[in-house]
Amino acid sequence: MRQRNIYQDAIDVQDACNISGVVNSLMNEVLPAVRQEITGTVAIARHPAVVMFVSKLGELTGLGGGDMDTFSEAYLACRERAEQATLAQAA
Repeated sequence: MRQRNIYQDAIDVQDACNISGVVNSLMNEVLPAVRQEITGTVAIARHPAVVMFVSKLGELTGLGGGDMDTFSEAYLACRERAEQATLAQAA
């Protein structure tokens, strides 16, 4: 079974318009995968994929996208990790 690329998901979700789908992906795909990488509430909350999903939720609820510097760092980290995961799956 192919492992999900949560980093690519975090990039792709930026085009989402369905809040239910974003929440579902965050809860059922992203958070379980992140918890396999790291532990601790603060570390999970600052994980690049989580930051990008939560930023999208803020946008969809009208609260805004949050701190753009934090978002930019998360985006760059996700893009790099998405590419690494894609290459690893292709190998």
